[in-house]
Amino acid sequence: MWNVAYNFYGSSTGKAKPIQLVRTYIHQVRYLYEARTKEGKRRYSPIALYPIFALVPYLHRSSNIICKNPDVLHIEDIEYFNITEITALLDLTHSKKTSSALSSLSLNGQTVFVKVESRNEVYLKLNPRIFWRGADVPDYKMIAEFDMIDNNHKKRKLIMSSVN
Repeated sequence: MWNVAYNFYGSSTGKAKPIQLVRTYIHQVRYLYEARTKEGKRRYSPIALYPIFALVPYLHRSSNIICKNPDVLHIEDIEYFNITEITALLDLTHSKKTSSALSSLSLNGQTVFVKVESRNEVYLKLNPRIFWRGADVPDYKMIAEFDMIDNNHKKRKLIMSSVN
């Protein structure tokens, strides 16, 4: 059931504070639910899409990093969830399967989650073209980061197909 306290179309004026908002791009969400394989089968089950929606409350408001303190102002103060913590948060049991499942999600060829790794630390960012926390449009640099990853993935795929 549609809960008007949390979900609404159009203007948010008078309905919520801008820092409480999560912008949902309906066409992209619909695409994820309706995406089909070449054989005509659903690409993703509702269970496969569950993590996207379950992690929305944990989106940092200016970076889309999945974190414990989504309202913190400065990015350097973010306490991000690692894959093990995300697995527990989603009430799942296998971190490797969770990581693989999240990495395999794509929106019409676009990456849904970016996994950032450094010094054995890993955190996730959600594509701002699907959900974006806040009243302003997503930062161009963040969108460009997702585009860069997708462009490189396409180039590598093309190179691999030409080699074989």
